[in-house]
Amino acid sequence: MTAFAPSFQAPDPSEVLRQFAAEVLAEVPKRFGTSDLQAEASQLARQALERGSAGQLRTEDSLVLLDRLAQVCFVGGWQRVLTKYGLDFPTYNFVEDYATNATQPWVQPPPIRPGAGTRRWRVLGQWLGFPLGVPASPLTANSLWIDFLARQGFNILTYKTVRSRSQEPHPSPNWVFVDDDRPWPVGEEHQMVVGDVKTWPRDHRAFSTANSFGMPSSDPTVWQKDVVSTLAALEDDQLLIVSVVGSQRAGEDQVQDFVTVAKQAEETGCRVIELNLSCPNSIDEETGEVSHDFICLSHTATRTVVQAVRNGLVHSDTRLVVKLAYLDNETLERVVTPIAHMVDGISGINTMQRRVVDVNGMPTFGAHRRDAGVSGIAIREHGLDFVRRLADLRADLDGNFDILGMGGVMTPEDVLQFHSAGANAVLSATAPFMNARFAGEVIRSLGHVLPDRPGGPQPTSRYSRASALSEPAVDLVDAKAIIEALAHTPEQNIDRLRRASRLAGDRFETALAAAAANGLISIRRRIGGEVEAVLTPTGEAVLASVV
Repeated sequence: MTAFAPSFQAPDPSEVLRQFAAEVLAEVPKRFGTSDLQAEASQLARQALERGSAGQLRTEDSLVLLDRLAQVCFVGGWQRVLTKYGLDFPTYNFVEDYATNATQPWVQPPPIRPGAGTRRWRVLGQWLGFPLGVPASPLTANSLWIDFLARQGFNILTYKTVRSRSQEPHPSPNWVFVDDDRPWPVGEEHQMVVGDVKTWPRDHRAFSTANSFGMPSSDPTVWQKDVVSTLAALEDDQLLIVSVVGSQRAGEDQVQDFVTVAKQAEETGCRVIELNLSCPNSIDEETGEVSHDFICLSHTATRTVVQAVRNGLVHSDTRLVVKLAYLDNETLERVVTPIAHMVDGISGINTMQRRVVDVNGMPTFGAHRRDAGVSGIAIREHGLDFVRRLADLRADLDGNFDILGMGGVMTPEDVLQFHSAGANAVLSATAPFMNARFAGEVIRSLGHVLPDRPGGPQPTSRYSRASALSEPAVDLVDAKAIIEALAHTPEQNIDRLRRASRLAGDRFETALAAAAANGLISIRRRIGGEVEAVLTPTGEAVLASVV
């Protein structure tokens, strides 16, 4: 018995199957280039028609045959007919290589972008239509894909990790389903998963995948131009993050390369940069094997990279996010503590690295890529556990960073759980990999009920964005005094700003929070520990209108 359910609302799935099977049988010789696919599609279609005519198809049987026939049509490249009948299929065509997929999404976006009406949620200093997004992944490889996802209803789009110079992807296959459709309990070891290009999920809302791409990147002259196009296409209530990574090459400084590529991203006009410190798909240049040595496993390496990039960024309003892997308690605390007041956001978790084999026990991605990143429902409990512990740590450290939670987010209920655990925003790549309508489903379910602030432990810092107002302040008279005090010196430490604004006690604290909540200023803690306020472009515009 399959848990598959089609996306269409049909009173009789057997009738949909009859029409679908009839079209497949008539068109299959023209559509499928290989005899194996032709034979399999024809056999399934005839079986469906014969059993349907004989009255032998129950609803469950119809759903099983629909799914099997959909798989064959997907592998055969017949996405149009799957769309016509409202069937689920991967938005990323995993039977093709990375370059082919980069040319287009394989699903059409809805005519109207799903939204939550006039409600807004504040994430990384920007008011968003709904705090749901997509992490850096092949689904966000370029402006074509990001535009597609934005029109699907995702409001936080993370441009796939880029480098300071071009790098080719690993050869295909790169992304496959695996036979893990249950969450792995935290603390339980899973050394190996099984899956290949022939694997298909039993449940379209509870499945796992494995990927091995190698963090490919086009040349900066290409991706910078594309990021500019992406920014221009997004709506005001949507946010673009550019993910970057420093390349590790013999004789070169990886930390400096992080700075270089971050500044290249900043040059595009993007004002949120994510440092990918957690990717499990990079290849060790000496051994040729997948590397297990993630930067975020070392608190000293993490601090060094974050400090260098923070000091190297040109624009004071550029926000910095770090992406972490799943870390144990001790490592998480050691890594986050020194950077908690240098970053604006922490995202996690990335995929979890495991050995991946096919049904015959052979490496799915090849001898030199025995390990790959597992995502989907298998890692959901780890993602939730990470967010809960990070939210606790944020409160303990009096931190002011937002949490972008991800890892196994497959349903609206998962989004609500991550938000309740302390995530300011929730991101997913695996769910929209199979279900292009995921954002719409989440917004319809949660758009009117999701709280303005995450439900987990909140930071207590008086300078925290997470503790700022959930809606724009009505009375900004005192906040205006704050930005006027920044008129001649757009960056000031808090004590100097307090004196310049001539606001005392709680009145100053309230005004400071209101100015931050409305995006007029940003608050950041310098490496030496000094807290300062920085006038944002929004604040400059308000100041100009006041003057």
